[in-house]
Amino acid sequence: MVRAECGAVACQALPKGLINSRHCFKYVLVFLFLAVSGFVFLLRDIVTLEGLSCHTAWLFFPYRNSSCVAYTQKTPHPSQRHVPTFCSHRGPGPTPDDALEDRRLLDAIAWPQPPAGRLLMGVGGAHSCAFRLGTFVSCSFVADGQKLENSSIRAESVNYTPAGYYYQGYWKPAGGTPARRFDTSITQCLTGKVINMYGDSTVRQWFEYLSAFIPEFNLHCSKMVGPLMAVDSKNNILLKYRCHGPPIRILPVVVSELRYVANELDGLAGGPDTVVLFSVWAHFTSFPVEVYICRMRHIRRAAVRLPARPPGTLVVVRSANFVAMDQTTSTHSSDWFSLQMDGVLRAMFQGLAVVLVDAWEMTLAHHSAHNIHPPPAVIKNMVDLVLAHVCPDETDKKS
Repeated sequence: MVRAECGAVACQALPKGLINSRHCFKYVLVFLFLAVSGFVFLLRDIVTLEGLSCHTAWLFFPYRNSSCVAYTQKTPHPSQRHVPTFCSHRGPGPTPDDALEDRRLLDAIAWPQPPAGRLLMGVGGAHSCAFRLGTFVSCSFVADGQKLENSSIRAESVNYTPAGYYYQGYWKPAGGTPARRFDTSITQCLTGKVINMYGDSTVRQWFEYLSAFIPEFNLHCSKMVGPLMAVDSKNNILLKYRCHGPPIRILPVVVSELRYVANELDGLAGGPDTVVLFSVWAHFTSFPVEVYICRMRHIRRAAVRLPARPPGTLVVVRSANFVAMDQTTSTHSSDWFSLQMDGVLRAMFQGLAVVLVDAWEMTLAHHSAHNIHPPPAVIKNMVDLVLAHVCPDETDKKS
């Protein structure tokens, strides 16, 4: 009792600032203990999450990975031509139908092999070949005055049917819905419509073209990634654009604004006044084609589900086009890779109720130089072709 009273008297005799400093020191020790403990638990959680099996992670995040990207496998597949295209590290494997489709697609876009036969190698000498399309090709090799080989193979002729041609600057499709000129009637055609655009910058060019007729609403977002919006309240027109999910080569980019196209399609109500336009290819050229097949399969499934909810939704797919090969672009792109993805796209959406805008043929037939972003003249023809499907009953107006 006496000690307690003496302690109280001693505390009262101490300066007030010294007492507060003692309490602050205790709080600092507690804060440091909590901070160190939290850091230790954080490191432990990171190690635990990295140690989870991919299948367990997929069970926790099924919707997030519904449109996952197939990256390289941990163990190489014995056959490079039949690599599974499903996201094996993020969920169950492909169905038998998906696996069969994978093999067919990879076989269809495989690099052509040289004809079967003996290949002769020599040091010194000369070789000569006679080429005639559709006939025999005769090749011989001569070394030291002696003819070693004379083999003949039959060259297969290639049948090529163009998708259309340009006449006086306007695209004329060889078949299907004829293109019309929408110079002053774009607003009339889009009245009451909701246009949803998804994909890379090649479809963003369509939004930029249409936003010259529909006032753009500033969402204070990146003009390259979006989301972008144009609104005409008087005519009840809404245009929207959003970039597709990774992989993407646009910097800087806000990760929260990257959405998978399949998930976006599943979130649409759809209907006869809804139009969906998408173009996904430009950012996949630096990845194996299996990644592109996986992504297109998810988008295709979502595109099939979309008209099944409220019928009448128009789905338009834009194909790949040629790219200018400069020093930077050639490190991650190639027209051969673009051609492979174009073949995959056409095969996977063949027979579905979608409209294909053949950008490959429209850029090939145009006199302008190759560019990943076609010139305004080509973009106008592409948009006119889309509008011809949006307004099929509109009378042909030519200015």
